[in-house]
Amino acid sequence: MEIAELKKILNSQDKKIRASTEDEASLKKMAGMLKEAKNVILSGEGDKFIIPMISKYLSDAYSDKKLEVYNARVLANYTPESINQDSLVFFLTVRGKNIDIIDAINEIKSKNASIIVITQLENKIKDSIYSALKGYKKYEIFIPIKDEIITTPSITTSNTFLSVLNTIIIYSLEDKINIEPLLITQLVDLPVSFSELNKSSSFHEWCIESAKKIKSLANPMLFFIGDGPRYPICKKASQIQFLEQCKLIGTSIQSEEFINLILEEYLNKDFNQMWILLKPVENFISVQAMNRFNEMHLMISERFEKDRIIIIDPAEFINLRGTGKKNDIILSQIYILIIEWLSYYCML
Repeated sequence: MEIAELKKILNSQDKKIRASTEDEASLKKMAGMLKEAKNVILSGEGDKFIIPMISKYLSDAYSDKKLEVYNARVLANYTPESINQDSLVFFLTVRGKNIDIIDAINEIKSKNASIIVITQLENKIKDSIYSALKGYKKYEIFIPIKDEIITTPSITTSNTFLSVLNTIIIYSLEDKINIEPLLITQLVDLPVSFSELNKSSSFHEWCIESAKKIKSLANPMLFFIGDGPRYPICKKASQIQFLEQCKLIGTSIQSEEFINLILEEYLNKDFNQMWILLKPVENFISVQAMNRFNEMHLMISERFEKDRIIIIDPAEFINLRGTGKKNDIILSQIYILIIEWLSYYCML
C-alpha cells in the first residue's frame, strides 16, 4: 500500500468508527442474542483474536455474563464441552476465508450454538464463512464498513470491529443499567477524540521524534508495556503492527506482571531495548494502577537513558472527557490509533 493512502486511511478513522455503529437495528438484534445466551465466546485470528480481550474488560465491568476469548484454531482444536444450544460465539474475520475460522465455525455448528460473524467479506464466495454457514439457521453476519479497503497489517478494522463489539455489549446491558453514559462515551466521545488526535500537531511531532528514537537503534527490541485494557493493545503492537508493517521484533509485557525476577533480567542487560510504555489516564484508573506505572517508569529510567524510553500518553495531546472505568476501557481504543500512527512514521 502507498504511504499516502495509508495516511489517508489513518486520518479517516473517526468517520469509520462512527459509520461502523450506525446500523442500530442490527446491533440491537445481536445484543438481544447476547442477552439470551447462557455463555459467550469471542474468537478470531491475529489482531481479531487480540482486540476482543478489550471487550472482555467491558463485559466483566458491567455484566455477570460469562464471556471468554479464544484463538480460532484453539477453539477448533479444543472446543469447550460447555458450548451448547444456549451458547453464542462471535467470530471476527476481516477476509472471511481463514481456515482456522471456518474449522471453528464447523465445530460450533455441531454444538448447535448461535453464531455472529463480524467481517468485511461482502461477496458470498466459495470456501468462505458464507459456504461454511450455508444451511445453518442460527447465525448473523455483520459488515461494519461497506466497500472497505483491506490493509496488511490491519488498519481501521481493529477499531471498527472493536467499536461494533463494544456497542453490542453496551446495548445488551439495557435492562440492567443506564447505558446512556456508556453509549455517549463509545459513540460520541471516542470519535471526537480520534478526530482531535489526528488534527493535533503536537501529536504528530511526538510521533516523528519517537520514530527517530526507534530508527536510531540497529535491530531494536521493542518492549511494549501496558496495564488492563492497554495490554491487548501492546500485543497488537508487537505481534501485528510493528512486526508486519515495520519488520521490527518486539514483545508485550503486562504491567501487572512487570516487577518480578524474570523481567528484572531485561533491565539488567542491554540488547538494544526500546521501552514503550502505555501510560493510563490518571483520572480513569485507581491510585494503585497509577503507582504501578510510575514505579515501572522509575525502574526503567534508572537503567536506560530517555532516548530509549517512549511514553504513550493520549492526555498529553488531547482533552479526554469523563472519569472512571467506562472511559478507561472504551477510550483505550485511542492507544490503538496512536500505535498505528507511530508505526506509520517508522515506515517513512
